[in-house]
Amino acid sequence: MLGMEKKKGEFASLFKKYRLKSGFATLREFADALAKEGLVFEESLFSHWQKGDRVPKDRHLLLTIINLFIKNGGITTIDEVNAFFSLSWPKGFR
Repeated sequence: MLGMEKKKGEFASLFKKYRLKSGFATLREFADALAKEGLVFEESLFSHWQKGDRVPKDRHLLLTIINLFIKNGGITTIDEVNAFFSLSWPKGFR
């Protein structure tokens, strides 16, 4: 099992990769798209994810992000979904 710091770093890498593949050139564009799904957050949260400081801890948020990436072509395989999901699954995940 990966250590939490390594998981955060790998999550950060995948988050940026899938965000860019989905056509969200900036964190603001990503935040706006997520807001259209009914989830509003400060851009700074996404910056923390992208730097590997934090990972999402809420299942609904994570599933919404995955669906957003799928809808925009950033995630195209079940293996990509599983990798992204497994790296963001902290202890006590809600």
